[in-house]
Amino acid sequence: MFNAGEFWEAHEAWEKIWQRHAEPWRYFVQGLIQAAAAHHQLQRGIRHGVIKHLRNALVKLDAAPPDFAGLALEEFRAYLHHLLDTVEASEQMVVPAFQLRWLAA
Repeated sequence: MFNAGEFWEAHEAWEKIWQRHAEPWRYFVQGLIQAAAAHHQLQRGIRHGVIKHLRNALVKLDAAPPDFAGLALEEFRAYLHHLLDTVEASEQMVVPAFQLRWLAA
């Protein structure tokens, strides 16, 4: 769902997973939920929401090992950091070009 640009749907699906798991999965999945929320806000053009959710997501995702859950986390985290830097550097809502392939196993 996330890679297809269905960010709200990904958020909702991950929330169901988050509710049923213990740490460290719970903390990690919360980071994914917040990354999805940031992208949903990006689609809606809500700059402060993008920044808030990306900052929160990165706190959690940066704490995970690079191969946690068999995901391409290093590239995904680098992308999220770049997205955050891009949005923070702009006074207007700038939607950078990005590829949604990061969560492929």
